[in-house]
Amino acid sequence: MRALYILSLFGMACTSDKGTDTATPLSLDLTERLGAGQARAGVMDSDAAGIGGMAAEGQAGDIKIYNDRVQFIIQGDRTGHYLAHRAGGVVDADIIRPEGQLGRDYVDDWMPMAGVGHLMGLEHYEILDDGSESGTAIVQVEGSEAAFRYLQGAMESEAIVDDLGLHFVTTYTLPADSWLMEVETTVSSTHGVVYTSVGDIIQAGKEGISTWTPGVGREQGLPEIYPWTAFMGDRNEQAVAVLSPDAESFESNLTVEVMHGLIAITSAFSEVLEIGPDSPVEMRRFYGVAPDLATLTDSWLDMAGIESEVVSDIVTAPDGPVEGARVTVLADGLPHTLALTDIDGQFSAKVPKGAEVSFAVDGRGTGIHVDLPEGAAPYGPYAPGWAQDLSLASWRSGSVPVSVAAGRGTGSEEDPLSLAEPGWLELVAGDGIPFESRIQLDGDASLNSSLYLSRPSGYTALAWSRDGDVRLPLEPGEYSVLIHRGARWEIQQSDFLIESGQTTTVEVALDLAWENDGWLVGDPHMHAAPSPDGGIPMVDRTVVAAGVGIQLMFGTEHDHVVDYEPLVDALDLAPFMNPITSTEVSPLLRGHFNVYPIDRTNDAHNGLDWLWWEKEWEDTESTMASLRDAHPESVIQVNHPLGGLASFAQWSEGRIDKPSFWFEDFDAIEVVNGGHSEDTVALYLDLVNRGVVPAGIGVSDSHGYLSGGPGLNVTYIGMDVDSVTDATPDALVEAILARRTVVSTGPFLRCSIDPGSVITGSAELEVEVLSPSWIQVDRLHLLKNGEVVETIEGDTALFELFSESDAAYVVIAEGDQNMAPVRSGLPWAMTSAFLLDVTGDGWESPLPALQTSY
Repeated sequence: MRALYILSLFGMACTSDKGTDTATPLSLDLTERLGAGQARAGVMDSDAAGIGGMAAEGQAGDIKIYNDRVQFIIQGDRTGHYLAHRAGGVVDADIIRPEGQLGRDYVDDWMPMAGVGHLMGLEHYEILDDGSESGTAIVQVEGSEAAFRYLQGAMESEAIVDDLGLHFVTTYTLPADSWLMEVETTVSSTHGVVYTSVGDIIQAGKEGISTWTPGVGREQGLPEIYPWTAFMGDRNEQAVAVLSPDAESFESNLTVEVMHGLIAITSAFSEVLEIGPDSPVEMRRFYGVAPDLATLTDSWLDMAGIESEVVSDIVTAPDGPVEGARVTVLADGLPHTLALTDIDGQFSAKVPKGAEVSFAVDGRGTGIHVDLPEGAAPYGPYAPGWAQDLSLASWRSGSVPVSVAAGRGTGSEEDPLSLAEPGWLELVAGDGIPFESRIQLDGDASLNSSLYLSRPSGYTALAWSRDGDVRLPLEPGEYSVLIHRGARWEIQQSDFLIESGQTTTVEVALDLAWENDGWLVGDPHMHAAPSPDGGIPMVDRTVVAAGVGIQLMFGTEHDHVVDYEPLVDALDLAPFMNPITSTEVSPLLRGHFNVYPIDRTNDAHNGLDWLWWEKEWEDTESTMASLRDAHPESVIQVNHPLGGLASFAQWSEGRIDKPSFWFEDFDAIEVVNGGHSEDTVALYLDLVNRGVVPAGIGVSDSHGYLSGGPGLNVTYIGMDVDSVTDATPDALVEAILARRTVVSTGPFLRCSIDPGSVITGSAELEVEVLSPSWIQVDRLHLLKNGEVVETIEGDTALFELFSESDAAYVVIAEGDQNMAPVRSGLPWAMTSAFLLDVTGDGWESPLPALQTSY
């Protein structure tokens, strides 16, 4: 049925940058499951037609186009939740999943682009054919050039996306019974002749997928010339690809290099083209979604007219055929495609006729095991409410899983299609408290990462329990395991044997080394998806944080506000941790700043109502004042200052040489970020000595499972509460503003006077180091006005705080033995500054304020 939307010239106006033409939709049930020979397109009249998954955001008013195999959602006339937030592009994509299997959308943004950052500003959309009669669904979107505002804001220059006067028309055509949606984009210019490339960008979830390109395989970057590029789910969830319509290829160029340097994407662009008012260019390609890459490349070879032949075989193990194995098909020695085995162990793929074919078979799995039932689905912070509810429910009862071969090793060069029968490891802690385990196979060898999934952080497997036990498959062999719960607990190390088909049980008994009465363990800087560089799903981040003893969990996603509370509740982790709704405001040229706790504004772009890339940055001070105005009850924290605010402002001791990049109205500053740095300590002491007195903060800044040292690089926060569940947002703010913090890479410093206190006259300060036996502190230093004035060997000290004039004191603990096997690096901790007000007339800084150059 053509013209499902009839243009309206009167009323019913939608809002957008330039005003979108509107129309009256006819009724279509876009939740209907289609059969062979059917396709549909229409505007979603409710969220019920949406897709589930980590990156799902489709909602009422968006356009859905689907058949019995694949489904795409094209963003309607609204602002999207991810970085390239313009309407008219694909924001969700997935296969049509079996009944009972939840959605696995990993696509953030997928859209045409010209040059570097020239997107389309949607002005008109139309369903040219809803597919109900023809079996082919067709959607067309049209609009004039609109800048990728994130790029302009990141570089603080509108000129980076110069106005070329471009006009875009893109037609999406999805036939029935097809894995591929044809995409045709016509670009013209109203500014005379211009020269630029035309192509597509796909920003997708780094937490669940890897790039894959023919000729190089997995995660090896783009070659100079390539016929298609794709993402493939690490847990076999789906493959998404942009494919050339024939043997002609895409090119790596300046556009590709610039975009790949800023955000996690894959892309496919033409050569530089001449575009004029009377000489538009057309680009035809295909967007594909399928269970595996082989399904897409089979269709692509047929569509491109490349003569091919089918290769097929069976992957087996001593216990029978292997389902969910990953088979890289090599043609003439180079990666050609990737196929998954079915329930009978079978796989097939088309290859160019005459190619010499070989296989690399991976049955190891990701090596990541989080204590969730089979079929537990990713949680999308902007997904429809029904999809979120199903995800949360699946963490208790499971759902239909996506098959993934795990614990089976890899095929050998001599017998690539034979894998091992796995055994099982069960770790059981009778106290029911979460923990982390790191498992290593003796003699485990590294393999070619273009063909096989990499081992996680160099370990054979990592596993986290949320309730005191966890079970995981492992390939047969001799192993060692390290089990820990962060810096307040003793560790356990064991050796064990895994035999095929057998379960090995290891009893876990971890002793609590010290009580943290009145103090909570916080990590005020951690990432997961939907941060563009977050390499871990939100559910995994939550369980990992609990497993390493994090009691205050700050979900500081880059320029996104997401609420972790529903996840903590659904995972039954509320007795162990309290989620703090937060964000990391991340201007590229000004530094990064955490804001917490904040109220989530889910209807706003990225869930956040303060978008730095939409601001005019005349100077940091005034712009950050607007952030303070937007969140007056929140803490503002300066992150990695020597890789951020202080470096951009060109701080040196006592000086700021670029004052327009500096501001001082912040409440906290990171001193530990994945470990401590003497230079960062020097910055903190210089600020305090000159009257800028923030709370010291320690964080992991973790973007993955082990990166940054979650559970060790922390902030101990003084909060007078009986349990973690009593830690209210107001109490957190009060503690940070009072500077009751101890910054640490592990040990805690219990002080007779709260860190951050203002002391009148003089005082005695007792300090005791608390740590498990694997963290050894050798000495305590007392610093006055940034200089060491006393050192006491051991882990206890009594310091006299006495001065003839106002002074600032900190205590620093050091150890000489690293904290292996949990983490390399030496133990270190520091209190926030104690301020000594000698006469009680108000503390004055011992040094003059920072000098600035104008």
